[in-house]
Amino acid sequence: SNPCFEVWFLAHFIKTHREFANADETVGELTKRWKKRFKQPYGKADAGNYERLRPLLDKAIKNARSVRESPHRKTKHIVDCNSSTDVYELVSKLLGKEEES
Repeated sequence: SNPCFEVWFLAHFIKTHREFANADETVGELTKRWKKRFKQPYGKADAGNYERLRPLLDKAIKNARSVRESPHRKTKHIVDCNSSTDVYELVSKLLGKEEES
């Protein structure tokens, strides 16, 4: 599947245009950064993920927007834009930051 949720979490740490083959590859990259920052392994179902990532939300929105708006194989279709995600648009709206989307 398109690993957009894992790419969204990764955007909290870095801005990357790397193309990931699958969600497992994305989780591998995320896990490296997660362990470095939080000193514990990444757990997809961990209820504390939001609290850990909340201080990094603005960075994630900025990184995800930048990658999504950059040229990706000359297409605008999100399914063809690996490694980008539109999750930042939803989060921006939920936070009342629509003008930043």
